[in-house]
Amino acid sequence: MVSRITPAPVADAARALRSSIMPKDASDAKAQKELCVFIDQYEVGEVDPNDNTKPLKKGCSRFVEVVRGVLCSNPRPDPGEGKPTLWSEILGPSGHYERFSAWSHIVGTVLFLAYAIARCAIPNNNNDVEQILTTVAAFGVVFVFFSSSVYHSTAPDATLAFYTRFLDFFAIYLGIVLTATADIAVATRGFKNVPVVTIIDLPIAGTIIIVFFLWRRHRISKEETWLEDQVQTEVRDTCIMSHGLFSRGHYDLHHSQLRETTSLLLSSSYFMSVPAAVMTLDTETAAVVLTLQAVSFVAIVFGMILDRVFKWPNKQLAEGRHQCLACPSPNGPGCVVTSHGVWHLVALLATALTFVAREYGLSSYGDE
Repeated sequence: MVSRITPAPVADAARALRSSIMPKDASDAKAQKELCVFIDQYEVGEVDPNDNTKPLKKGCSRFVEVVRGVLCSNPRPDPGEGKPTLWSEILGPSGHYERFSAWSHIVGTVLFLAYAIARCAIPNNNNDVEQILTTVAAFGVVFVFFSSSVYHSTAPDATLAFYTRFLDFFAIYLGIVLTATADIAVATRGFKNVPVVTIIDLPIAGTIIIVFFLWRRHRISKEETWLEDQVQTEVRDTCIMSHGLFSRGHYDLHHSQLRETTSLLLSSSYFMSVPAAVMTLDTETAAVVLTLQAVSFVAIVFGMILDRVFKWPNKQLAEGRHQCLACPSPNGPGCVVTSHGVWHLVALLATALTFVAREYGLSSYGDE
């Protein structure tokens, strides 16, 4: 139930705790070793004492336990034998690594759901193809953020995450296809003079990718893809506390680059319709719409680089910097803005920009 992860500089309170329980005689190596516990605060709930990889609860009870632990409270279990209960200084005694990622997309789900419902409620707002597809794209984005929040809420459990991870992938590809198709419809006034193959190639490409990863998920066992992710730092401490930037997940292994590349290619497919947008929309409208779409795409790429390549600010947090991004429980929500949390914020902003671009393009239709 405990797993060693790279420790980081600890707070004054943690150092005081350490000094109070460390043996007076520093040469007592055995006693010191017993106190050098590296905690695993990613696990939720109690596990089988005979097999620390298996939780005690099953089915719906386990689902509720994991979701509650991630979203609300994940208190550390009593280690027993008089040993102190330890927790991450970044997350606090009941925080969780995935909490910010889950809640950020829950907020996104609510906001875009309100937007999608408002689009449906406005009279004569869904008469044309481009208007209908914009509304469909809005509900598609709601499904994307909802699926992401479900995945991050169940991520600590290997069995649950095995299925919710694919739900997350499926929703992402579906959302990309729906939004890109809506963008093309707006840029061409409902696919006027657009070949059928141009309309259907995006859904076909998305379907092929989804089927491939579903087949891959069927062929590879969850034990093979379930891996640990640790933050490496240049600063090391010897005992007691951990920074808590430790997670597990189902990774795509040698197909990771394929999934990321296909997502990026589908996202950039809109720019093939730039000539059509320039010819169809007036000059000012085309300039605004294309600028917003370009800024959105650049933001997405930048967010992916921060999360996948630089992993900012994980290392800095582990080394005791950027503490404003951490809100430890019990006084705080028990969450931390990791590199993936930053990516979530960027994704929310980029998605909002694309909808602003669509609405601006649609508003120009009424001026003619």
